[in-house]
Amino acid sequence: MNEPVKRIVAVILSGGAGTRLWPVSRSASPKQFQNFGAEHSLLSQTVRRADKLEAITEIVVVASAEHESLLQAHIKPHTNKPVTIIYEPIAKNTAAAIALAAQFIGQEDALMFVMPSDHHMEDDATYAAAAATAMEGAQQGYLVTFGITPARPDTGFGYIEIGEALHQQDSSLARVARFVEKPDSEKAKAMLATGQFVWNSGMFVMPVGLFLAELSRFERRICETVAESVRHGILKNSVFRPLATALQDCPSISVDYGVFERSSRVAVVRLNMLWNDLGSWSAIADLAQARGLEGNFVVNVNAQGNYAHSSKHVAFVGVDDLILVETPDALLITHRDASQSVKEAVTGMRELRPDIVMHHRKVQRPWGNYDSIDSGSAHQVKRILVEPGGRLSLQSHAQRAEHWVVIAGMATVTVDETVKNYSVGQHVFIPLGAKHRLENLTTSPVEIIEVQIGGYLGEDDIIRYDDAYGRA
Repeated sequence: MNEPVKRIVAVILSGGAGTRLWPVSRSASPKQFQNFGAEHSLLSQTVRRADKLEAITEIVVVASAEHESLLQAHIKPHTNKPVTIIYEPIAKNTAAAIALAAQFIGQEDALMFVMPSDHHMEDDATYAAAAATAMEGAQQGYLVTFGITPARPDTGFGYIEIGEALHQQDSSLARVARFVEKPDSEKAKAMLATGQFVWNSGMFVMPVGLFLAELSRFERRICETVAESVRHGILKNSVFRPLATALQDCPSISVDYGVFERSSRVAVVRLNMLWNDLGSWSAIADLAQARGLEGNFVVNVNAQGNYAHSSKHVAFVGVDDLILVETPDALLITHRDASQSVKEAVTGMRELRPDIVMHHRKVQRPWGNYDSIDSGSAHQVKRILVEPGGRLSLQSHAQRAEHWVVIAGMATVTVDETVKNYSVGQHVFIPLGAKHRLENLTTSPVEIIEVQIGGYLGEDDIIRYDDAYGRA
């Protein structure tokens, strides 16, 4: 009789803010939702990677509720496997995030395949072989991590020293001798010379029961608060919302420190392939140059090692190792060696212009997007696109009136008790306080120009009465 297929759940961590990749990454649309020149976003690539592993039976995505309007489009089109989204109500680092998934899965002998959503990998066959080895190790009762064969003595990664092989006939799975925090350059070179060190990837395969037992042994409070949060959570339409108040006192600790660096049941699989965790613009530049792409429309004159992420033509003259990143509303210039410090620039920018850290000029919504193309002290102009079938909430504003002009498609507009279709060139006035809605009942996109007039124009001046996306 064949043994039943073991439950193996891909746990995709998608809660990061990605501040080191500002201005492309913003808190409302961080790096996992960006594609950085690829066909799909980093999150979508991760979902597709999980989908290709036949042994994985389902997918759980742990994400921030702040990104609820973005997630479905980056997940559903990329897998046929069952997907549950867990909205982490309070960010408490990776130990708590993985524990939420483990408690939600519940089955002790199920395996969790933990995948961060911001990795880049380019060898499916090598990855699949290493994944199979890791799953075998987890079934034998180990917390298995993936160690990346180092391409260089990088000081931006943690390292793992490989210990004795678990099986004499096969050295691909070994015990972890020790973890090493991000070293200085000389120490990194010395470790690489031994051939026994790999980069700590942050990817894991482990039994649910063993992980929770080890986490409880070392960080009992995390287990207790997470268990309480899951016990009183709500599951509806493949979305699970843990109880937020139970996590208020949950310690914020990485899973590396909370479990892996302290457990004796840790093994490592070596993964020899092109990999990057894309944690800085220097990493993005390295990836682009590995592909032979130093940026769009870039010219170097007496210059080398430069990278531009820009839609404009860029010329570097007499400078080396610079990174330039341009978006419609922001510009970053950094030296490659300083790209890890972009986070500090974001902190300073947050004090000057918090909106520039939070949102792009073009903001994605479940129904389409809007682009803020002009603003002043008492006005704001937006270009709004509503996808076919898209429907904004029935809403009103206490502090602004609006003028809408249709520039593409046929818009259906509700103003109080009146519902009317408007074609290209027609306009409608939305008085202050009026209940109104914009929707697209056609098969082509609808675009309007919206001019807001009022003393306060913030997005929080919205009272929602009805919403197709659960925001009312």
